[in-house]
Amino acid sequence: SALAQLSQLRTLVLAAEPDSSLTGLPHKFTPPAQRMSLQLGEELEQLSHLQALVINRCRMAALPPGVSHLTHLTSLHCIDCHLPSLPPQLGSLTCLQHLVAPGNPCLQLPSSLVCLTALRHLNLSWTRANVGEIFELGTHHFTALEELRLSGNTISALPPSIKHLTGLKVLVVSMNQIEVLPRQLCEMSALNHLDCSVNHVREVEGLPPHLTRLALQNNSLVSLPEDLGRRLGSSLTWLDVSSNCLTRL
Repeated sequence: SALAQLSQLRTLVLAAEPDSSLTGLPHKFTPPAQRMSLQLGEELEQLSHLQALVINRCRMAALPPGVSHLTHLTSLHCIDCHLPSLPPQLGSLTCLQHLVAPGNPCLQLPSSLVCLTALRHLNLSWTRANVGEIFELGTHHFTALEELRLSGNTISALPPSIKHLTGLKVLVVSMNQIEVLPRQLCEMSALNHLDCSVNHVREVEGLPPHLTRLALQNNSLVSLPEDLGRRLGSSLTWLDVSSNCLTRL
């Protein structure tokens, strides 16, 4: 195919919905969003220099196994593609730093995900992915992870092992079913942005010691922790506790 002949390609974008910031067209002149079906075959294997693959709103039955040949890939985006799973071969992409796959309902993650030790940004929002199973294999594999987004996944609790994400700076777990912020958060000294909005949080056992931004709106808090000032008085610059059940601050 024509694609297979582009041996020096570094970035490939396949999107059903154009980005007006790239086309230069005003929003009202961009074509309406549509979803196209997409099949990628062996031609993907030929793109050996590819560093970024972006697939947006393209219905796909699966990512082709040939993705494992893209050994220089640092960024993989599969957004709103209704993928049922990510291939086991994904673990071969040891240079991968950005894995962005929101909007793929019931996404099944391979155990080989723990091999992605260079991963810095992981977005699995609105996937109901088996993240808990992967973390049970060892969160210590993800020490390079800086940003984790897991919104809209019916998560009922943050696992104690989350404390092993020692490099994490941003954690977004909004629109879940979390009731307690666990004490293990106290051990996450790099975390500065925590978004736990639109949950069922009623108790705060622990908070990261150097937090600068905390979003707790739309929860079930009756009061703020009495020692909040002692914990975060010298670091917190932004706090949202709107739409709770607060009777005192």
